[in-house]
Amino acid sequence: MLRSKLEAESPRDGLYSASRTSIKTENFHYVYSVDTKLLGRGRFAVVRRCTEKATGREFAAKFLKKRRRGKDCRAEIIHEIAVLEMAKPNPHIVDLHDVYETTNEIIVILEYAAGGEIFNLCAPDRNDNISEGQIIGLLRQIIEGVKFLHENNVVHLDLK
Repeated sequence: MLRSKLEAESPRDGLYSASRTSIKTENFHYVYSVDTKLLGRGRFAVVRRCTEKATGREFAAKFLKKRRRGKDCRAEIIHEIAVLEMAKPNPHIVDLHDVYETTNEIIVILEYAAGGEIFNLCAPDRNDNISEGQIIGLLRQIIEGVKFLHENNVVHLDLK
């Protein structure tokens, strides 16, 4: 029996096992310059702004360690890349631009979403001028992005 394209591309055991994006092994630093200041830090990655040397375009570079606590986590990173590929049609989810792999990490180059932390926008200082309507618009975008993920059987476990 033939499986549909959707079934063939859906994750087994909860993880996508392949991505369509080619993973480059050339030196990432030949192509991008990286800011020293962190944009964000999570349990498994750090994110820094980077600039593509050839074009001057800004991106976010997410540096993911391939081994965490002695465990090989490459499969989880490939899953994240595949989810970003699947979400490409949605304007409320950052676009995947490029992927590099070194001996110790995978570097995922993403659309740079300027504007800072979502929490800081929703809970501004008294001096900030953000309207209720702007917060509603922001929340609508977040909910539409999450809805898209849920419709595609993906749960985001790190919304902030």
